[in-house]
Amino acid sequence: MKKKKLKKIAKLIFGKIDSLKKMDTTIRERVDYVSYDSEVSKKTTDLITKLLEYHDGVNISFNSDSFSISAPDITNIKKVIKKNTLYNEDNYLEIYVVKDEGFSINLSYSKRTNYEDKDMYSQLIDKISERVLQNNRENFSSIWDRVMKDSGIMRDNNLEQLFDDSTK
Repeated sequence: MKKKKLKKIAKLIFGKIDSLKKMDTTIRERVDYVSYDSEVSKKTTDLITKLLEYHDGVNISFNSDSFSISAPDITNIKKVIKKNTLYNEDNYLEIYVVKDEGFSINLSYSKRTNYEDKDMYSQLIDKISERVLQNNRENFSSIWDRVMKDSGIMRDNNLEQLFDDSTK
């Protein structure tokens, strides 16, 4: 191939990549959902609701079009996770719900199921966003307490308050 043609091809490819980078939505593989099944949707909704009760073993993220709930190891969902915990990929779980489309459940990166359910997102997004807000509050509190104690700032604040109170 001539250099001119290679440059044209490269320019087209880089132009396409740049346009993809500028997109606001995340790129996800095309999902072929099977038809709505009320029993499967109810079980999935119940599972999501149960998973929301746990803090440390479950990761939650959401945006205006979708949410996902994942657990690095389903056997550790109810356990208090200690530092340096090894996870087994065979126990990984992810539930991904897309607004006005459906949901996917992925277990151990090898088994996946996809169902239509145009209402699941709207039914659960308030619970999801509330749980994320609650997680952030708990995490901030924990971070703040530890920084204040371990750094000695809390002691300084207490001494300043004692000093201020005694000068009044």
